[in-house]
Amino acid sequence: AAAICLGALLARRRFSNPIMVVTTADHIIEPVESFQKTVLSAAREAAKQNTLYTIGVIPTYPATAYGYLEIEGEPTIVDGLKHYRLLSFKEKPDLPTAESFLASGRYLWNSGMFVWKTETILEAFEKYLPKHIELLEEVVKKESLSPPNLHEAFVQLTPISIDYGVMEKVEGVRCVFAPFFWKDMGGWLSLADHLTRCEKENHIKGQVRLLESEGNIVFCQNSEDLVVLVGVSNLVVVRAGGKTLVAHKEKLEAVKKVAEDL
Repeated sequence: AAAICLGALLARRRFSNPIMVVTTADHIIEPVESFQKTVLSAAREAAKQNTLYTIGVIPTYPATAYGYLEIEGEPTIVDGLKHYRLLSFKEKPDLPTAESFLASGRYLWNSGMFVWKTETILEAFEKYLPKHIELLEEVVKKESLSPPNLHEAFVQLTPISIDYGVMEKVEGVRCVFAPFFWKDMGGWLSLADHLTRCEKENHIKGQVRLLESEGNIVFCQNSEDLVVLVGVSNLVVVRAGGKTLVAHKEKLEAVKKVAEDL
């Protein structure tokens, strides 16, 4: 939330009430033209209605790694796209809950992409995360985004996502349906489809040798390194930056905890 707040403050300082689009760096979106059309449609409606917009993706399987958006009623068709009133945000569910979401037809994946006027989102920050505004405005006034200035402000702020801190509390949030292919590449399981597929459902990148191994994801970044797997199944093996990760596919969520303990 802090980075988004800072971005909105900077945008307001440099432009006259601009539209702000929040995207992430680890998504695959195709075709780009459909994405552009969706963002422009959301931007026009966000400006017209002074509301916050998110982009929802139709779920194709009961994913437990994504948050969900609960939509309400029938869509309004704008620019040939479906615009919904958003009823609620749902956190990453367990499998039975994800299956019920999928079966209901009333839930979309939360893409984590947002569109709004800077003034609209900053008003929401003023209401729900006022300390973010207070501290980050001081940074912007200094006209120096030096690491020390940013660090001084950020360490005083409670780490919280934009979903938790703002979006879940605001009334009248709207959602535009994404008519394009979308995939969050934030996890190794998602990346597998974009690696070289070998026999026995192994997916690899780099110098990798496999013997009697099945269903593994192996990523070897350095061309001088070699990863060899013998007689193992359903592992994620990553060799990058001089470090090695070995985890079972079903235990990947625990990697975050290990990283925190290092």
